Amino acid sequence: MKYFRISILRNRVISDHCLTFFKVCPNNCNNIAFNGNRIRRSLLQNLVRKNYLLNSIVVTNISFFISNNRSKVNRFHMIHEFLNLEEVNESLLEISSNLKRLRFKFLSDNCQKKFFFAVLNCFHTKNYFSENIMFSSELKLVNKEIYLLNKISSQINLKILIKLEIRLKA
Repeated sequence: MKYFRISILRNRVISDHCLTFFKVCPNNCNNIAFNGNRIRRSLLQNLVRKNYLLNSIVVTNISFFISNNRSKVNRFHMIHEFLNLEEVNESLLEISSNLKRLRFKFLSDNCQKKFFFAVLNCFHTKNYFSENIMFSSELKLVNKEIYLLNKISSQINLKILIKLEIRLKA
């Protein structure tokens, strides 16, 4: 079933360039919005099939682990993000929202992985920024100056595990 009739109105060659004027008419439907959406969907399907759309890397899961610094062996225990720690100025919910603002990009075009992991070790008393995160060498952090947290006490060790997934932009 043909949706459009394309006719060439004028065709000229001007100094090694071809200039063509087309007229696009719908065959049986006068609804322009319907035809425009159909063209858009068709073009998007072609782009997805040919992998021309760029992939984005999104933070999907954040896990917080804590250990007591007084013991000789570090045993990390998982804690939930709605907890407020006295040793950290920000709540864990604020830290997770700061981590979700991170943006990454690929360094290589032929990446086969579906997800990556990143780790932030907070063992010292200082301000932590996004540049302190350790992640795969296949990725590059775009915004390195995002403030994450300020650890004000050395009584605990905090470890944050971040799961990054590849999402197709639509």
